[in-house]
Amino acid sequence: MDIYIGNIPEDLECTELRKVVNYVLFPHNIRDLIKRIVNKKDKISHSEFDIVVKQSGDQSIRYARAVIQPDSVARRVLLRLDHLTFQGSSLRAREYITRSQLNERRRSQHKNLYAVTVYNRRMEERRKFTV
Repeated sequence: MDIYIGNIPEDLECTELRKVVNYVLFPHNIRDLIKRIVNKKDKISHSEFDIVVKQSGDQSIRYARAVIQPDSVARRVLLRLDHLTFQGSSLRAREYITRSQLNERRRSQHKNLYAVTVYNRRMEERRKFTV
């Protein structure tokens, strides 16, 4: 499962993010440690961490993208990371959804294409019903 982590500090690196996820996921007291050893459900089979920086004008947008497998562990990380205070900022976590370029409604061509399609459809309907 892909996880979006927003509102990250400016100087956060991938290694620090990996440590935060391990801190959130793995137990810190004896009772939870015994449960983890007995159940063996908290094993991460695959994990990747990327920090993305996008420039728009004079502003920069920073967020992190984590890929964690299996999904059950990723959901647990997602719930524990959301609203976690780290280095003075409250992290936001949610499932990362890849948006298709064809389904992007914010682009200007999409609106124009829709308007032309509706206009052509109306012209065809007028032609059909003329007597």
